[in-house]
Amino acid sequence: MSRYHPDRLRRLRELPLDTVAAAVGYRQDHRDRRRWKKTGSVIGIDGTRFYDHLLQQGGGGAIDLVMHAHRCTFPQAVDALERIAPPGTVEPPDGHRWAAVRDYLKNRSIDVDLVDRCHGEGIVTTDRRGNAVFAMRGPDGSFAGAEIVGIHRTPGHAPFRGLARGSSRKRGGFWIPCPTRPRKTIGGTVLIVESAIDALSAWLLPLTRKPDFILSTAGATTSLPPCLRDDRVRTILCGYDADPTGDRCAAVLEADPRVLRMRPEGDGIKDWNDLLRASVF
Repeated sequence: MSRYHPDRLRRLRELPLDTVAAAVGYRQDHRDRRRWKKTGSVIGIDGTRFYDHLLQQGGGGAIDLVMHAHRCTFPQAVDALERIAPPGTVEPPDGHRWAAVRDYLKNRSIDVDLVDRCHGEGIVTTDRRGNAVFAMRGPDGSFAGAEIVGIHRTPGHAPFRGLARGSSRKRGGFWIPCPTRPRKTIGGTVLIVESAIDALSAWLLPLTRKPDFILSTAGATTSLPPCLRDDRVRTILCGYDADPTGDRCAAVLEADPRVLRMRPEGDGIKDWNDLLRASVF
């Protein structure tokens, strides 16, 4: 008897191929959003099908794509997808659910062009509950889980915020390269913030110190993520919230000579999204 439940296999196969392509190391071609590239492979994605124009091979569904990208067996591909999509979190995007998430981020003053670009790269999406999902990645782009932000309020309850089941801060976080300094792996100057929404907000602001990357650590922490212990990371700007917790954690991190405090400042400003919204209005 197979150890794989048919419904689970079906759900894994139906994961969006753009999300899976990003997870297995492909980069989207900015000139053709249906084409994805990595060393030795160029694939075109059409719905649930893909075709490698260099290797002249193709297939259908997320499991086939992982087997093709990693040259691995079926069980290895399933195990890899289990790590990319923890049970009950990432589901095939629904147009209406994504539209609601897009509107939510727009109302937080996040530029829709940036939102659409991140969605096309598979790092900002939605789940079956209609939450906003921000993909956590290692420094090489491998998936480490997701930050989840609930966008719907219920009486007496704050919207859910947390990590998807199976996520690991040790393996990575939500990060984006800054537009003027595109890089494929994390290095140079990195601004760390407390949430994915803060990372998107800081990306849009004219910062006085220009980072190469902005990374969400999914909450303030007194220890640096392992991905920032690499020698290629020369400077770390600590952009934690302007509150006692953010200040306390930043003070501990400043024991590392690479760490400099970069506090979001302004009247009534707590975080980078506050600062963005104040600058817009």
